[in-house]
Amino acid sequence: MKQPINWYGGKQYLSRHILEILPDHDIYTEAFCGGASLFWLKQPAKEYEILNDINGDLVNFFRVVKNDFDSLKELVTNSVYDRDDFEYARFILCYNKYFTSVQRAWALWFLSKTSFLVQLNSFCVNNRFMNRLQNSMDNFNIELSQRFRGVAIENIDALDFIKKYDKPNALHFLDPPYLGTSCGLYKGMFHVEQFKELLDILLSLNGKFILTTYTNSIIDDYIERGKWKVKGIENTVMSSHNKKKATELIIYNF
Repeated sequence: MKQPINWYGGKQYLSRHILEILPDHDIYTEAFCGGASLFWLKQPAKEYEILNDINGDLVNFFRVVKNDFDSLKELVTNSVYDRDDFEYARFILCYNKYFTSVQRAWALWFLSKTSFLVQLNSFCVNNRFMNRLQNSMDNFNIELSQRFRGVAIENIDALDFIKKYDKPNALHFLDPPYLGTSCGLYKGMFHVEQFKELLDILLSLNGKFILTTYTNSIIDDYIERGKWKVKGIENTVMSSHNKKKATELIIYNF
């Protein structure tokens, strides 16, 4: 099943590599879920799953898909690829307290399909984006809502989330923001201190984890201390100005 919303930093390109090592699991969590591309592709956990993100608009979108799908489907079906709808969607998110949860969910969905690099602030007019919107409209069906059976959705700090839901039979998929960035969709930066705190938690984790991150000066020491396994995947990192090659690491403790 394809994820219904595009999100900056999503791991669609890594998903097949992650699925190759994905173990059976009773409980599944994503502390930094974003668009939750792996969640949509994999089979449901045996017991339950929990998604978490600190972006309130994103969490609202998932909750509406789960609990009020038909109302959202109506707005999605009536969407038009034009600048007026784009600016209206931006207005909704800027002043979201004046709009319903369904309107907010539609606005985020629409912007994610029509903006450059999913930054939600730059309208794009070309066939690729038009086709992306139409394909998403065509595939926006009840199966998306049904996928949320047995799924809880949280909106708390990621590190607190991991501690709260860590159990021996849990699998945690962790895709934190790139170091020193906010990915344009979150307040503040993801700093070295936060990354180290995350890695310290993983050293004493009860459950299994899969962590994705780019190569950096910190991670090698933790890999050695935790005796973690690593797969390196070459990737092209995109920005509004250029693209460059980088190695993304899939790190796991099983």
